[in-house]
Amino acid sequence: MRPRDPLYDEQWHFGLIGNIEAIWRDYRGAGVTVGVNDDRPDQRHPDLDGNFDPTLGLSETDPGAIGDAHGTAVAGIIVAEANGQGGVGVAPSATFGWASYFYEGMLESLTRTVDFDVVNNSWGFPPNFDWNDDLSDPNSLGSEMNAFLRQAAEIGRNGLGSLSVHAAGNDDANAIGEWFSGTRYTISVAATGLDGFAAVYSSYGSSILLTAPAAAVTTDSRDDDGYSPGDYTDQFDGTSASAPVVTGVVALMLDAAPDLGWRDVKTILALSASLTGSAPDLSLIHI
Repeated sequence: MRPRDPLYDEQWHFGLIGNIEAIWRDYRGAGVTVGVNDDRPDQRHPDLDGNFDPTLGLSETDPGAIGDAHGTAVAGIIVAEANGQGGVGVAPSATFGWASYFYEGMLESLTRTVDFDVVNNSWGFPPNFDWNDDLSDPNSLGSEMNAFLRQAAEIGRNGLGSLSVHAAGNDDANAIGEWFSGTRYTISVAATGLDGFAAVYSSYGSSILLTAPAAAVTTDSRDDDGYSPGDYTDQFDGTSASAPVVTGVVALMLDAAPDLGWRDVKTILALSASLTGSAPDLSLIHI
């Protein structure tokens, strides 16, 4: 299935994740619920409105409001419709809801993970090994938040476990210093650029499960606070853009095999990933 959406040919991330058109012939994320744990997506964007379900996640108090740029861009990478407009999401038939974060707060928004099949978290903390991130301390903020993710893994999807995808960060630092990247209950995602090499800004380390392309072309907020003029942008970047690529892939996996457990999904992602390298730093080469 080749989409008729005019920006599809500019969405270079698809060329780095395999034969997506062959997958779309059979699986497009139908029946899978995705949570966008972010600032508010533009639920009335013409490339998102058909896949938005207001009964999922946060009840929208102002359904006519135009959403914010970050959440709108993230949602578009995952679930933009194959409708002949703009671009297309990795899982263009999945249903999404707003899981919140900035509106309710970190703890409250993570309680909603259990309500979805997979939740995208394109946010995080500096990987500075702060005491609040200490999972061995039951009173730390990290432990409290980890408890909600553990609950989602234990009882979400009728016991199969809700998936939580996390952006590893843009700090060019060891991601293990952030609890959200280090917990077993997340899929932590680093970023590659257009060349397929690990992005120079991307955090790294043993806590990262896999790396995905930082999709740049996606939906944009329809007001003046978007990344670009108009309803779409080619300026999105970072692990905030790579995590939703993986979230979309997870939605396709759950469409194909809805009985997969959360550990199964992580294992398949790890085993099916290809080794990527890093571009050489020419400043270190002396002749």
